[in-house]
Amino acid sequence: MPAHIAVIGGQKGGTSKSTIAQNLAVALTGRGHRVGVIDTDNTQNTSLVWSESRAADSTLAEIRCEDADAGTLGGMLTAWRDQYSHIIVDTGASDSEELRTALLRADIFISPTQPNQADLWTVARVDQLYHDARRINQRLRAWVVLSRASSTHPQRVELAAAEKFITKTYPELRLSRAIIRDRASYPRALGEGRGVLEYSPRDEKAIAEVNLLTAELYDEQVS
Repeated sequence: MPAHIAVIGGQKGGTSKSTIAQNLAVALTGRGHRVGVIDTDNTQNTSLVWSESRAADSTLAEIRCEDADAGTLGGMLTAWRDQYSHIIVDTGASDSEELRTALLRADIFISPTQPNQADLWTVARVDQLYHDARRINQRLRAWVVLSRASSTHPQRVELAAAEKFITKTYPELRLSRAIIRDRASYPRALGEGRGVLEYSPRDEKAIAEVNLLTAELYDEQVS
């Protein structure tokens, strides 16, 4: 069966795209899947650097990560589709050729956004990218994930407003129930080439967030 392809992207930086890509890869690997990550953000290459740190620790399960650009991404997705059960494409914060190429082959499009107005305005572009890709790739589904929400202040009013705005304005984008909060365990795990599911000391709240997000994105999508 060809690999299930998830593309993580958006129109604004600092929304934890790479953090979500890495933690989904770890969660799926922990479920026994063979996972490959493609990093197309050639200005940062956060996932590529993360994978190099991970490869240096022999106690961690292997997760292959390579970088790609517009000229190599299509061929890499074709080559990997029979090698992996899941491919995660970590793209940059722009409407790039790499993002559009990946969306034409993807099963799901995951777009993290912070629950503030500046980020929420960019969801309009995400919605347009989704509909552009759907004209060719009709199996594509899109999710918005609220991310980097405060872990010390409930932000109930802001989160409720963000949820209402997304669901009413963009009804074809699915809003995840999982909220990825701004917790110290995420960057600390990243620095060790880990996901929060592997990090010590354990952060049970972060673990619950990643497990819920993984279940939402994959249990309904993949048999």
